[in-house]
Amino acid sequence: MRRRSASHEGERGPETGVCPATAALELLGRKWTGFILWALLDGPRRYTEILHAVPGITDRVLSVRLKELERAGIVTRRQYAEIPARVEYTLTERGRDLAPIIAEMARWSERWGGRPRRPGAGRTA
Repeated sequence: MRRRSASHEGERGPETGVCPATAALELLGRKWTGFILWALLDGPRRYTEILHAVPGITDRVLSVRLKELERAGIVTRRQYAEIPARVEYTLTERGRDLAPIIAEMARWSERWGGRPRRPGAGRTA
């Protein structure tokens, strides 16, 4: 286990043993978060629209993830003074900044996602 010296506090990189992408990986690595962000890339959506756009997600999990994303400043929730009440979720500027990352992850998944790599694959004798 590596120890961080006082001079390395707050630094990130190979020399400190801390991955510089930790914040993004922790956010995007949560189950369903990527699906929710993908659903919001085209613009504001109502809760039920997100629920239908993400097959398999439960009502409770969607609610929890949206609250997490809202606390992280990735999503905003807007409630309109209408009857019945209308609530829309949209990506913030911080959330829209994730669009190229999500697109690149989609590209990678299309190329490599369906192909599990076997140990030793690609090696030549």
